[in-house]
Amino acid sequence: MGGWTDFLEESRIAARSLMDYANDFVSPTVRLGVTGLARSGKTVFITALVNALIVNARLPVFRAGTEGRIAKAWLEPQPDDAVPRFDVEGHLDLLGAGETRQWPDSTRQISELRVVVEYERARGSAPRTLTIDIVDYPGEWLLDLALLDQSYEQWAAASVALARAPARAEIAAEWLADVAVSDPAAPATEGAAKRAAELFTAYLARGRDERVAASTLPPGRFLM
Repeated sequence: MGGWTDFLEESRIAARSLMDYANDFVSPTVRLGVTGLARSGKTVFITALVNALIVNARLPVFRAGTEGRIAKAWLEPQPDDAVPRFDVEGHLDLLGAGETRQWPDSTRQISELRVVVEYERARGSAPRTLTIDIVDYPGEWLLDLALLDQSYEQWAAASVALARAPARAEIAAEWLADVAVSDPAAPATEGAAKRAAELFTAYLARGRDERVAASTLPPGRFLM
């Protein structure tokens, strides 16, 4: 009896998988990741793209749109409940017309938005739908992937050496001064650790200033 039950369960799982595959073939889902460093325009790009799809704007290089094969587009709940939703409505309000318009805040955490597009593969063909899951991903997190190949000691030594380089010595002076008087063999204290982290974060933030424009400032999460 147990073997028959297992067979039925495996058959049910296989049938469900086949149905999911068929549904994805008829109504495919595209997962679009958008990443880049702070102030590169990720938030504005996603907001503009989603708005253009929803209002059916004619994008010159978007063939399906210029050929009139896009019927409509709308938002749907995202598939990942644990991921914050990309606040497209809030960003549109900030970018709206008037004297109060302003740029949205930079990406500080991962977020997601689902857009469904109804379209025709060719003029006059049966309408189909394409689900687009747009993921806004902080580029600073990608820069930190290089740290996976380093031990903490290697990273610390490289960070101090980089901070002492002529191009960064001035903006890192306060943090380097704290490092110089710190005793790594002394008992750890919360206050000292907090102060060191704050000084290091301030140094990284100054490195991101356009007058310095340092290309790498790991760990990027200190700046998020």
